Amino acid sequence: MEIQLAENIKRLRKERTLTQEQLAEAMGVTVGAVYKWESGQSMPEIRLLVEIADFFGVSVDAILGYTWQADNASSIVKKLSGYALSKNFGEGLRYAEKALKKYPNHFEIACEAAELYLLAASFDREKAWRAIEIYREAIRLIAQNSHTQVNAETLENCIALCYSRLGKTDEAIAILEKNNAEGRSEYRIGAILAEVDGREDEALAHLSNSFVLCWSQMYSICIGYANAYFKKGAYDQMKKLMHWLYDAGQGLRDPERVHYLDRAHVGIFVFLAEAARAEGDSTAAREWLRRARDLARRFDRAPNFDFGEIYFYHSPDSAVAYDSMGDTAMDIIHNFLRKNPEMLPLWEELENEEE
Repeated sequence: MEIQLAENIKRLRKERTLTQEQLAEAMGVTVGAVYKWESGQSMPEIRLLVEIADFFGVSVDAILGYTWQADNASSIVKKLSGYALSKNFGEGLRYAEKALKKYPNHFEIACEAAELYLLAASFDREKAWRAIEIYREAIRLIAQNSHTQVNAETLENCIALCYSRLGKTDEAIAILEKNNAEGRSEYRIGAILAEVDGREDEALAHLSNSFVLCWSQMYSICIGYANAYFKKGAYDQMKKLMHWLYDAGQGLRDPERVHYLDRAHVGIFVFLAEAARAEGDSTAAREWLRRARDLARRFDRAPNFDFGEIYFYHSPDSAVAYDSMGDTAMDIIHNFLRKNPEMLPLWEELENEEE
């Protein structure tokens, strides 16, 4: 291992505008000793090394060259990730064990090694036991974590997946139910239960809850896409996405009955009107506004906020939908027009047609 002690002592001394004589006096050694340290001809004994690090206010690792160690650990993390991507588990697991011995207290290495074992458990489920051990070590080292999408809960859920691989359903479910804030673990619980004979109804209930949550998130994601596409002038992409979202929604419900998705589709239609107007097609823009208005009126005559009426909902719990688009479906259009006053002339034309 390359030691950067000489360079670091010299750099730290100069940063504090100290002479070799002053450092020697502070450490109780000769000027010649300091000269030899900085020229790499000799090294301080351990006691002095600790005192030097303390004098400069750094760790012993740092004064020895911690940056080099961190870079080396980083390369190990990347190599472990490469083994996972290539599914080279034989060589990868052997390398993981060497890495864990070399860096027994390194969070990222533990996470990557555990994931490698979890992936390998798809082919050899006994590997899941070792994955559990390493994930628990990673949780112990969680203070080192710098990734916003990783925390103790996500690592515990990985342990749950390990138990699932081992056929220990109850142990897996217990962990997932503990870490189920905002329904984040519902889909995993449902998927695990669906593989167990006699627990189909439980599985469908959990999957249904997750389905509703995912649909709500997908709708919000698509609206976010639409806003971004509009600002970029990517109107074709915007229209394709809105048509896909509409078709997907229609495939979930009885089109002859009023459903909450009608209210959601009002928002889709006004986005399509906005895209058509931006492209200079006032006829199409007016027609999309007409469809939005007619659908909003239909929904407002008999509002239905029970999202659980979709085809694939099997939970005994109700699925009441809500949003912040307006008190009524017609409010969705009015709020849109306030934000997009250039659409008002088209809307007024529609209103005048009825008079």
